[in-house]
Amino acid sequence: MKKTTKGALATTAAVALLAGGAGSLAFWNADAVVPGNRIHVGQLKLIDGPTGSTCADQSFTFADGQPYSEINPNITRVVPGDVLTKTCSFTVRAIGENLTANLSTVNAAAIANSAVPLNVASSFTIDGATTSSITSADNGKVLQAKIVVQFPFGSSADNTSQGPTNKVVTGYTVTATQTAP
Repeated sequence: MKKTTKGALATTAAVALLAGGAGSLAFWNADAVVPGNRIHVGQLKLIDGPTGSTCADQSFTFADGQPYSEINPNITRVVPGDVLTKTCSFTVRAIGENLTANLSTVNAAAIANSAVPLNVASSFTIDGATTSSITSADNGKVLQAKIVVQFPFGSSADNTSQGPTNKVVTGYTVTATQTAP
């Protein structure tokens, strides 16, 4: 083997030993303790009945304002073309930085006995303005949820939808679902 080759191998071995520290590790480190803090968690709630009555106390009314009587169906019966409306009020509890939530109704179209083709829709207002979401700026305000049940007039209301069958619009849930900030 040539002297230059032997010298190159020796130099490479020496560099490898120095770089690896011959099995020892030599560097400094330090650490510091980060103390814990309290994190205050916000809230997202819809509180039923801010004015002393609950949504269950509210009844459906016809478009002309006449109340619909669930208790005595012999007094009031719906026919094709009728629209029933129920408005419920909730106090908004929306506390937290960057809190935004979308509003919806769950099971709003759940109608028992499909012989009557009822349509169900909902809308929301705060301070008289239509909205589809709430933010922390709405905390303490009153949210009005309006559910509308329509017995459409037309081809879907045929003779099979006539009484004495009772139809039930099942309960619905107003939901505020947080969105990502």
